[in-house]
This record gives sequence, C-alpha cells and structure tokens, in this order.
Amino acid sequence: MTTPDDAPEPGPAPFAPPGGAGPSVPAGPSVPAGPSVPAGPSVPAGPSVPAGPPGSAGGWGQPTAAIGYGQPKYGQYAPQGAVPPAPAGPPQYGQPQYGQPQSGQPQYGQPQPGPPQYGQPGQPQYGQPQYGQPQYGQPQYGGPAGFGGPGWRPLAAKPGIIPLRPLSLGELYDGAFAAIRTNPKVMLGVVGLVISVATIIPAILSYLVAPAANRWLDSSFSSIDPSGDLGLSGEFNITGLGGQLSQSVFIGFGVYLASIITTGLLIVAISRAVINKPFTVSDLWQQVRGKILGLIAISLLPGIAVLVLAGVLGLLAFAAAQADVPVLAGLLILVLVVVVIVVAVWLTVRFLLTSATYVLEGQGLGSAIRRGWLLSRGSFWRLLGIYLLSSIITSIVSSLVALPGSFIAEIIYPGDYSSHVGGLAIVVVTQILASTISTTFLSSVIALLYIDVRMRREGLDVELIAAADAV
Repeated sequence: MTTPDDAPEPGPAPFAPPGGAGPSVPAGPSVPAGPSVPAGPSVPAGPSVPAGPPGSAGGWGQPTAAIGYGQPKYGQYAPQGAVPPAPAGPPQYGQPQYGQPQSGQPQYGQPQPGPPQYGQPGQPQYGQPQYGQPQYGQPQYGGPAGFGGPGWRPLAAKPGIIPLRPLSLGELYDGAFAAIRTNPKVMLGVVGLVISVATIIPAILSYLVAPAANRWLDSSFSSIDPSGDLGLSGEFNITGLGGQLSQSVFIGFGVYLASIITTGLLIVAISRAVINKPFTVSDLWQQVRGKILGLIAISLLPGIAVLVLAGVLGLLAFAAAQADVPVLAGLLILVLVVVVIVVAVWLTVRFLLTSATYVLEGQGLGSAIRRGWLLSRGSFWRLLGIYLLSSIITSIVSSLVALPGSFIAEIIYPGDYSSHVGGLAIVVVTQILASTISTTFLSSVIALLYIDVRMRREGLDVELIAAADAV
C-alpha cells in the first residue's frame, strides 16, 4: 500500500496552450538527462588488494569508515548480517550507473510505488540475480572476505624480518630467528668469532693460573681445618676447585665483554634487517667501533649502582651485629637482599633500551641514557616480562649446551680437568657454542623491543616504511 510518504514526487506540469484550448495532454514518463545507458557493469581487470581497509587513518586497529547501506562494491563480499539486495531486471533507459541510486528512487528493499515503467518488471522475485551480478550468497569476484568480519586484521608492510606495526611476543621471537636465518654469517659467524677470541684468551690465562689457584685454596682450607675433622681437607678433594673457579671467573669476564661488543653489532644488524637493507660486517663495525667504551659504561652502570647500595646496607648490618643487636642485624640482612634484587631488576629494565639508543640514534652517552630511560617509561612490566622470559630461555639453552661438556671433561679427566689441555678444550668449545646462541638471541630480542616500543609510541613504522621504499 502506498502511503503519502512513499508517493513519488510529482513531475513538472504538462504544457497547456493559452486560453485552455484543447484537452490537456498527460505528461509521459520523465526521461532524465542523466548518464547514458551503460552496456553493463564495468568489470575491472583484476581486484586491487588494498594494504589496509579503506577509511582508516593509517593507524593499526582503528575502525574503518561506516559501510553505506546498500549493495557492496564490486570485488567485495557483503557485510555479515546484511539483507540481500532486491534483484532488478535489465537496465532501463535513463537508469543510473551500476551501484549508484537515482535521486528520489525508493530505498533498498521497498517496492516501487505505482505501475512499472516501460521495459521494467513490476515486482521481480527474490533470488533472481541482477544483470551481470552474482546471486546472493555467492562470493563475487575478488576472493577474500570483506574487511570488518570476524578474525580480520589489517595487513602491515613487512619488507624485512618483522611486520612494521606493534609486535606480539611471538612476532618478536619469530623476528629474532628470522634474522638468524636470513644472515647467519653475521648473526652467528661474527658473534661466534668475537666470543671465541674472548673465551680462548681467558681460558689460556686460567690454565696458567690454575696450579697456583689450587695450591692457594688447598692451603687456605688446610689452615682452617688442619685436623680434617670439618671435612674441609683430607678425603674431601679440593685440589681442582681453585682451577675451576679461576676458569669460571676468567672466561665469564671475557664472555661478558664480548657480549657487550656483539650486542652493539647485532643492534645495527637487526635495524637493517627490519627494512631489508643489505649490510656487511664492515658496515656494522664502522658504526659500532667508536661506541665500544660507551657500551661498556652503559652495561656497568646498573651493576655499580647495585654494588654501592649493597655496600651501604651491608655496612649497616655489620654495625648492628657489632652493637650486639642480632635481631636488627638479621632484619637488615633480609632487607638488604630484597632491596638489592628489586633495585637490580628495576635498573636492568630501565637501562634495557639504552644501548640501542646509543648505537642507532647517534647521541652522546648522557643523552642516550636519558633517552633510553624515557623510552622504558610506561612499558616497564612488558619489557620486564619479555626480557625475563627470554633470559630464562637462553639460560636453559646455554645449560643444555654447556653442561654436557663439563660432564665429559670430568669423566675423561677426573679431579682437575682445568689443568689438562684436553679437558679445558672441551669446556671452552661448549662454552663458545652456548654463549654464541644465547647472546645472539637475547641481543636480537632487545633490539626488536627497542623498535617495537618506538613503533607503539612514536610511529616509527611510518619512517621505516619510507626507508624500506628507498632501499
């Protein structure tokens, strides 16, 4: 039933001769001077795949522009829950182009009032496809479902090892492994070479120092327990303990210095792998060689601060013990342990991105420390969780690689394998493998965390996309 609101607007009045002579001629159907009759809907050569949903402002996760009520565009599925379009017959003369409604035409789904126009059926049946249009429920040309559906996620540019958008934990780890796969010569070869030099030299020094260390430790325990009643000498063999301790100290210090240098190299390597920019070992060294002392300082500062704090609290606990206040001394020791752990963790996280800012942003040492401190603000718990999990993973892997070497050396050279070249060689080789794997993975994760934080807070992804296009 046609209501007054649904009635079509009246057309212009027919021409009447002066004086009212002759009968009035009714106006025929108005023919708009609009677009010419199309031969049919234009079919594009192929669907263009947009990099992101139309209507977005360029950011990730932003809602797209509202889809207009009516038919979906060619090459897209209809939005979920939409009512199927009412079919129509062949295009009539003066009908607007495909997908554009005519002014004054009834809305979607409403029957057109009045008698059907010339050449147009009055009420087409539901389910009959339009001219050149697929049936309802059948996917149109264009393949994937339209944006906005469940599970839809905007595509991001990925010129290198990671997509240029905020990263999840899995994408961080995948990026670290992808960097190793794409350039193992640098990521493993150079790192392994640096760590090998930093391990072999301390191992030689520990081998030379081991006999003296064993004698000193043996004499020290003998003076404490000359009768052997405490089990510190006699049947308890401590002869090889001094050499093993000296080996751990020397090799550990060498690996620590090597990890600082390799961290700087890997930060540069990751930054270039993100935009798929080729690089050589010489390129990395040119950017890092003048910053080695600064990297060492950045690595030492948190440890020095923790040692100073521990020293102050330790002196207070010692003073309480000397004043014959054991309860206060015990309480201070407990507070000392808790405070040192909390401060050490806090400083480690706040300094976590400082090496990357120092190497990549070209700032001085003080400016880089302030910059890294600001970047970590607001992301403390996320950085802590990812770094803690990554450290646990690398520790487990390192132990699985290094411990079998120590067991084998102990079996072959029981008692004191550190004083034998063969036993020391077994330990050194396994230590190099373990340190290379752990240093490469952990440094890659830290570099990707720096890039991820800047993409989240500063829109670094836009600059990286432009840099990748220029490569």
